Amino acid sequence: MLLRSMEGENETIVTTLVNHYESDVANGDAPPMLPWFLEHDQPSSSEDLCCTLSRLMKVFSTIENNEDRIPLSSVISPAGHSPNAFDVSRSFHFAAVLSALGVCEELTDEKECALLESYASQLQSVGAWEWAVYVALCRLSESPLSRNMIARKKRMAFEIVHRYYTVEEDEDLKKCRSFLEKEVGIPSAWFEMALSTSAIQRFDVRSFVSHSVSFSRQQALQVYEEAILPDDLFNGGKENYRGIINFLDAMNNDNSDFSTLRGAVYNYLQLMKGVANFVNEDTTQTDSVDLSYQNLLERARSILRCVIKLQEQTSSWKLFDGLPLVPESATLTELSSSLSLLMARLNDIGVGQIVFQGNSDAMTIKDVGHPAFAFACTNDDFVFNQLNSKTALRDKYKMVDLNVAGTSDTVYRPQRL
Repeated sequence: MLLRSMEGENETIVTTLVNHYESDVANGDAPPMLPWFLEHDQPSSSEDLCCTLSRLMKVFSTIENNEDRIPLSSVISPAGHSPNAFDVSRSFHFAAVLSALGVCEELTDEKECALLESYASQLQSVGAWEWAVYVALCRLSESPLSRNMIARKKRMAFEIVHRYYTVEEDEDLKKCRSFLEKEVGIPSAWFEMALSTSAIQRFDVRSFVSHSVSFSRQQALQVYEEAILPDDLFNGGKENYRGIINFLDAMNNDNSDFSTLRGAVYNYLQLMKGVANFVNEDTTQTDSVDLSYQNLLERARSILRCVIKLQEQTSSWKLFDGLPLVPESATLTELSSSLSLLMARLNDIGVGQIVFQGNSDAMTIKDVGHPAFAFACTNDDFVFNQLNSKTALRDKYKMVDLNVAGTSDTVYRPQRL
């Protein structure tokens, strides 16, 4: 009937019906048009007590009579169809249809956001959080939104995703993510942010780094440097060292930057590879051997200068502060010690380990062994800010003398008790 009225088949059909019914109600010949949940003997003088159907008919009556449009907020009020004043589930759908038809006075931006936020909250309460995201981003009016309102809607949708998308492996959550990405257009970065937030709450450092890479490479690198890199160094082994190099290469990190711990470690590990190749390379070319030796020694000195500067800097607040992480000071101390040992070996090569064979001009480098990190502890042995020097490390672990080939010094390294 309402659609027929809009099509113009009978210009006064709704107005006539409304007027006749109101006349019958006034004469006591018909019951008032109250909502279904109210008793019919209640007074009907207030517009707030009219049912939604009555309000819709009056909307189309104003169209027929070219009167001012009725405010949409009064038509969709929950009081017309629900005993719960906060139940806006039907109000949202009424508003969507009436706004599309353009038969009511539009909601203000503030009222529209209040309606959408209320319905989104209801959807979350019944577990339909993905639809809550959709509703939060809806726009009922054709007029453009202000920047503040756009930010408000975006923030609510963003917070809903963060609250509910916490596990990557859950099949139901995967379906929700697929719907929101493909049908609603939510960026993938939102879900990665949600997973990284969940990782922080679980103190899962590696998960945080893997998910934060997509939206904040710098933050991922910082956390990697604070929480993962020292642990891998102290655990030792070729696999860990190779993993460090591969990760930093994959991150397109500026590995030539010596002002960060990760830059210093990366260049140290590359230096280690260079030393190993130098020991095993062909030594028949005197000039080439000397040049390689000088280059390696200068690289070691440069990295050591960087480490010393890092030791002088004050540690800032860390995202995973409170976890039993290897202190940066301990890492720098061991790195400095390893560099000093490496430079001593290189100096030994320069002054006494490169020897001539007979009357030939060929030189031979004696096997002085490959330098390697001697970190023997893992991050579960440390409490952040508790150990800040090599002395503290040696107090915690018993000492073992390691005689280094080519030197007369005894090198101490912490070993597990």
